[in-house]
Amino acid sequence: MLPNIITSLLLYHTRFALCIKAWDTYPQRTKLRKTRFSCFVRCRHRTEHPLWKLLTVQATYAMFSYLFDLLFPQKCIRCNEEGAVFCEGCLQELPPAPQTWSRRQSGLHIEAIFDYRDPTVRRGIWLWKYRGRRTILKIFAQALYDRLLEDIGDELLFTGSESPLLVPLPLAFWRERMRGFNQTEMLALELSALDRGVSFVYIPKVLKKTRATLPQTKLRERAARLRNIKDCFLVSNPEIVAGKTVILLDDVYTTGATLEEAAKTLRAAGAKKVLAYTVAH
Repeated sequence: MLPNIITSLLLYHTRFALCIKAWDTYPQRTKLRKTRFSCFVRCRHRTEHPLWKLLTVQATYAMFSYLFDLLFPQKCIRCNEEGAVFCEGCLQELPPAPQTWSRRQSGLHIEAIFDYRDPTVRRGIWLWKYRGRRTILKIFAQALYDRLLEDIGDELLFTGSESPLLVPLPLAFWRERMRGFNQTEMLALELSALDRGVSFVYIPKVLKKTRATLPQTKLRERAARLRNIKDCFLVSNPEIVAGKTVILLDDVYTTGATLEEAAKTLRAAGAKKVLAYTVAH
């Protein structure tokens, strides 16, 4: 039985790689790349599109990855010691993120936990973000939760202010469908489970993405990144965030352009204060 499971997983992995390759090369076969892509994203009957089946591949792969974790003992992704995806020693050695970053123009305060330049941190985030590894997510969520309590615990205790809202950054519809999940929503759910409504309140789907954008990692210049995500967010229920402190969540930030745009949208909807937290920088 076990060899059959391994064979099935290997075959599925090959099929997955071929589908993703097809997805990457398909838009390049026509000069009408933008038009065809836009029609696909806005199509009312998306299941009729020839690429639709590709979008659920990664979601199914994440499920198989989860089953794989249950069947085989986990190994530390840094030292390969069996027992946990991060052994205690390696977890303590993960480098912290560079100094807290805040832009004067927007006034947005961004706090990160780990240094994304570290290969182990990058590998862990990749496994969580693209393979749905919940074991890694739980470790990152715990580290982020401890930092959140340090930062907002005293304020809640001594000022008696209302609990802030936890708002994850949204993904474009087609990207979430292809991946099978929104990794930032997964992080918010895990933080909410750890907190149980004591320090903050998780509000799903209050921030939405109104259009598809290019991945920010594909754009090197900050000006191009700002143009790419300009006016791409929308607050679905402004009355929920009006007068509240909002904790904005993301997995990784580089220049902070996406977080700035989301924070600007939340403030325009009436949010009193916006804080941003990410796993890595």
